[in-house]
Amino acid sequence: MKKCILVIILFSIYFEATAQNRAIDTIWFCVQNVKVTDEGLLDALDSISHELSKDSLGSLRKLVWYIMFSDDDFESSSERIVELCLVPSNYIIPVMKKSDGYFYYHNNLYFIENRDEKRRQYDSIFEYLDNTKLFYYITIDWKLFWDSNLEESKKNTLYYKYASIEDYPSVFLSRDSDYLWSWKFSMF
Repeated sequence: MKKCILVIILFSIYFEATAQNRAIDTIWFCVQNVKVTDEGLLDALDSISHELSKDSLGSLRKLVWYIMFSDDDFESSSERIVELCLVPSNYIIPVMKKSDGYFYYHNNLYFIENRDEKRRQYDSIFEYLDNTKLFYYITIDWKLFWDSNLEESKKNTLYYKYASIEDYPSVFLSRDSDYLWSWKFSMF
């Protein structure tokens, strides 16, 4: 009986000590580096960054952007077809692990939505390079997290960073017949 009680005590100590390790997990993924070959797109990214910095979102720091290619059927207006949708975030989020490319531009990190090889082959916007890089994102089991023995100040800091939602507008980019990019913010 004493052995059984000792085992139970040891398991409870082990469970408490490892609760925070199970509550917070790091998911690693690998993405190929790309070079933006369309100078007009870089000009549009500059314009977007400039507009965000002077708007009420002026406190923006480095952002992580997820670039999605639109379906051919989606039109933003009668004369322009949306080609790209950029979704900003404060940190890497799980959908970004499905990316097939990344690049840095003006202290911002951009991930490119995964596409099939045929669409990548005829892509005139990005050039896929040979090197890859590891990235990660954090997942948190909030029940285990709050039950863990982590200091309250650290819990609050992590909660503020990963649970609070910054609602940045997405950006839709279109090209006209002269291949000039224009963009607009989505509605909040």
